[in-house]
Amino acid sequence: MEWYSTVLWHLEDRAGLSVLAQQLMSITREAAEPWMAAGNGFALQGEHEEALRCFKRASGCAPERAYAYTLAAYEALEM
Repeated sequence: MEWYSTVLWHLEDRAGLSVLAQQLMSITREAAEPWMAAGNGFALQGEHEEALRCFKRASGCAPERAYAYTLAAYEALEM
């Protein structure tokens, strides 16, 4: 799902990202995927601080997933 949310980010599909993040959050808030989808949504809206918080939360949920750290680094660069 994190790759799918990145595809939606590249397509600039705000509505699709929002729906995806909400659906994933309704399933669980303890996994990294919903936080990465939410972070991509915030990044697309230009809310880089909130996106960074989401990516940090994703890396906390799944520290073995390097992609969350990668997305967090991109947001840190944007800020």
